Amino acid sequence: MFSQVVAEMEVESQDVHKDTAPQTTGTSSERRSTKKKSDRARGDRGRNRFPEEVYRITEISPSGEPLAPLEALPKFRAAIGWLVKEEFDITWSDWSMVPEGKRKNCWTRLCTKFIFPEGTEGLVKGHVMKQLAISFRGYRHDMNKKWLQKGRDPTKRYPITAEQWARFSVIKNSDDSKAKSQAASRLAKKNKYHHHLGTGGYKTKIPKWRAEDEAKRREGKLALTDIVPERSANWLRARKANTESDEISCPDEIKPVAEKVLEATNLEKTGAFKSQRERDSLSHALGNKIIFSILFE
Repeated sequence: MFSQVVAEMEVESQDVHKDTAPQTTGTSSERRSTKKKSDRARGDRGRNRFPEEVYRITEISPSGEPLAPLEALPKFRAAIGWLVKEEFDITWSDWSMVPEGKRKNCWTRLCTKFIFPEGTEGLVKGHVMKQLAISFRGYRHDMNKKWLQKGRDPTKRYPITAEQWARFSVIKNSDDSKAKSQAASRLAKKNKYHHHLGTGGYKTKIPKWRAEDEAKRREGKLALTDIVPERSANWLRARKANTESDEISCPDEIKPVAEKVLEATNLEKTGAFKSQRERDSLSHALGNKIIFSILFE
């Protein structure tokens, strides 16, 4: 079906400079021995690191999110994750329990490594506070799922004391905590289409996708955004869809969504459907509270 529709439409490692590279004096056998003693389980990410260099942010979104330069963005996100682990007590149940002094300290430390455009500090600070809250929630979730539930001890790898870990264990094993966890699990299962974006999310992928699309056009090939609107194309690409030989290629689990996106896109070209903000081809495909029966009367 994809090829038919297309025919109808006519077709994050930081570079380290030599003069700043860490010097290693151990032998290869010593390094292998050290690696064997690692407590990282399969699928674990390495710990976030606080940047050593200072980055000048040149562009800020209306919501206070840093947008450029691109090389600074993963460092910015990693710094927030690192601050959460260094500054926050894992036994605090949520963001509301984080003392104001800890929040201010995180902002002060972040500003030693990131310089923001003049006049945007207040806006950026608001964004940072939201990201700290999100990161803290994710940190506690990972500690429960990847460490506590698997009987692992994180006290040698993270800044968590034995006392804090014992208290965290009691909290997470309480009936109230288990009930909340089960409710959250049921909600998460409703998301049938998981993305593969990584920690950078859409904001780091979109510039790369746009560049790839332009490269394909220069080669005389069809880009995904030549077939469907960019928002729909980005959703599909986040789930490993692409164009190959002027056809859409995607995993079987999202093919029904892709077909409905193409259907709505064709209807829009004929004037039978008009996109209006959230009422677009992707919303139609996902069935997000939109009724399209009028299109088929």
